[in-house]
Amino acid sequence: MKKLISHLLIASLLMTLHLSAQAPAGAGAVREFKDLLKHIPSKDFLKLRGNTKAETAMAMSKDITTRELEKESTFRVKVGKVEAWPFPNKGITGWRLAVQDEKVKEGSLNIIVSAWIYVHTDPDGLIPKIRPGKEVTVSGKILRADITAVDVPKLNVDLVVPVLKVAK
Repeated sequence: MKKLISHLLIASLLMTLHLSAQAPAGAGAVREFKDLLKHIPSKDFLKLRGNTKAETAMAMSKDITTRELEKESTFRVKVGKVEAWPFPNKGITGWRLAVQDEKVKEGSLNIIVSAWIYVHTDPDGLIPKIRPGKEVTVSGKILRADITAVDVPKLNVDLVVPVLKVAK
């Protein structure tokens, strides 16, 4: 009996390890765009208003890019618009979803979020059902994450999504 129990425990442990290895890297909690900025000291955001805003944005972008580029992430967003989008390197036409106007507040500073979700395929036929204002949960790889400060501070994010899910 003890031998059977020990074999069952070992088998369940091995199965758990196998299943966790199969889970996608992006599986996990839904993130917010402000999470991309959490490692930047709050005092640095004030510099996005002054004469050194371009240099500050560049330094922030370097930090964000180092931490976030190529990272699997999940976001819940409201869609602003959907448009067909060519992916010539893949030989397909997919879609590009603009994230509806969103802002991240850091202290007294509002940072505009400019995010695009690039979808290569839509096996479940969800794209035609998505209208402006629809909330969707997307999981994919971050291909761009930076801050620009030409007129106003802007967080730019591009996410490539293999599977699109409608938020419940």
